[in-house]
Amino acid sequence: MWLAPIHDVSFVNRTLKSIEGSENDYGTWPRIHGMLTLAANVCHQSIIAAMTDIQELEDPFYLTANKLFGTIHSSSAPTNKVLSALLNGGYKVSRSHAAPGSIKTNAPCSFMYDIVREHVKENPVRMDKIPEKSPSRRALLKPMT
Repeated sequence: MWLAPIHDVSFVNRTLKSIEGSENDYGTWPRIHGMLTLAANVCHQSIIAAMTDIQELEDPFYLTANKLFGTIHSSSAPTNKVLSALLNGGYKVSRSHAAPGSIKTNAPCSFMYDIVREHVKENPVRMDKIPEKSPSRRALLKPMT
């Protein structure tokens, strides 16, 4: 398993600058631009607009909001809300190249499930659909940490 950084952010940023204004020169310019932007982790979302040119965290593991919320049979919170909760919790966060909407963080699982439990307060889960001894039920019933 490769655990070292996989992108040279300064190279990616130079490449991004070199393709600016050349949308007509490359038939796949939107894809090129998107992949380079993701690799450089230049976030254009309003909640993390100040976090430009931050490298992807080195931890090889990542999660997606859909999978996280799916573990407890809940609708998913928007990725921006999850990112905002992590940042406000004081944790490091980056996007990952591995999958659309993927997130890397140094937050512990307990904090991730606190985010889930908070989301469920406004988007209730049908507990009658979750078996009594299910890990999902136990995770939902745990107190916030």
